Amino acid sequence: WACEMLVRTFINRNPKPRLLEGSLPQSHPFVKTLASLTDRTITWKTDDHMMVKLMNWKTMTEKLGGMNAPVDPPEDERAFWLALFGLESSGEERVQKWINTLPQSGEMFYWDTDVF
Repeated sequence: WACEMLVRTFINRNPKPRLLEGSLPQSHPFVKTLASLTDRTITWKTDDHMMVKLMNWKTMTEKLGGMNAPVDPPEDERAFWLALFGLESSGEERVQKWINTLPQSGEMFYWDTDVF
């Protein structure tokens, strides 16, 4: 109820439809309520400058598990991370096949402060 009031107040103070950028997870009640009350589809973007970097392929694949983890790391690290979080395909069949054996990840989210 409080979230709906907050969204309605926001809409009333900003009556002209425009681009709204923010840093909230997709599952946040404000985002869901805003989409519902405005009857608009919320879109998301990713930022390639997140502070997530592959450190040790062997250790990471051992910790993540799954069947038939590739011995060698993927050539495109960016595509790997996006695929791991379910945002797009890795582009490498051997890597994607392994990712598909892993449990599905939660939604990917980063704070604006995670971008450098």
